[in-house]
Amino acid sequence: MRAFFLKTLVWALTAVLIQSCGNKSEVLQRFSLIADGEKSAFAQTLATYPVVYDSTSMGVFVKSVNGFSSTKTAYWLYFINSKPVPKAANEFVPAVGDTIEWRLISGY
Repeated sequence: MRAFFLKTLVWALTAVLIQSCGNKSEVLQRFSLIADGEKSAFAQTLATYPVVYDSTSMGVFVKSVNGFSSTKTAYWLYFINSKPVPKAANEFVPAVGDTIEWRLISGY
């Protein structure tokens, strides 16, 4: 139960952070694909683009998508239909036709 709470808290804080960034953040790179409604957002991304990642108890941490790497000030975050998702990408299955978008975001 504690692990679930911590995962939910981390992803909720990430979503709040993204939304509160306003004009302070900058999207350096983005990649998108259309969901099949069957696999997780991460599994579908992995099947479409080369991805470097670490598996953690909180979910996957994406370090690079299609050759573009995160840095100390820029991180890969995923969105479904332009909205942040408060769940790890490997645990969330978007509906068929949803847009999965990965953004390399800096400035927060």
